[in-house]
Amino acid sequence: MDENCAPGRINVSETVAGNVKTLFELDPRGAIDTKRGRRLEMFFLNRLKPEYFARYGGPHAKRKICRRIHRLLSGFPG
Repeated sequence: MDENCAPGRINVSETVAGNVKTLFELDPRGAIDTKRGRRLEMFFLNRLKPEYFARYGGPHAKRKICRRIHRLLSGFPG
């Protein structure tokens, strides 16, 4: 998949996008064909959502994102 990524962009699969969509802004980039002949929908990961910036999310923004990441890594829904 590396050969299909645009320079300076983070390219993630549909599976990863589904797991991080509550944390990051994503743009669909279309499907790609893998070396193994599979077709995968891909997304560009753009940036952290504004509510997780202290400037926009208030004083608890850091705690909020840490809690979301912990749930994500623990396998619990956000």
